[in-house]
Amino acid sequence: MANASAFVLVQAQTLFQYQRPIHPTQEKNPHVYGTGGGKSVDLMQTAASLRAELPGLDFVHLEELEREVVEGTFHTGLGAVVQAIGIKPAIAMPAG
Repeated sequence: MANASAFVLVQAQTLFQYQRPIHPTQEKNPHVYGTGGGKSVDLMQTAASLRAELPGLDFVHLEELEREVVEGTFHTGLGAVVQAIGIKPAIAMPAG
């Protein structure tokens, strides 16, 4: 059996924000607010789709909201987003 001191616990934390579709007409007009982002609903995320696609993450924050986005000339204004902070459980990794 390996010496316990030869292992370290590794935990990953991630923070992200995605543009989200806001209503059924989004597919025809993905820039409802004019703040840029994906041109296809298939490239957007929702809280439900993130939970389904990232089952190994423990979400400590997961919220769909409309907020002011300031990300440059063509990405400024009100935007529909989903914000997330996820933590992947710690795993033992060999030290060194």
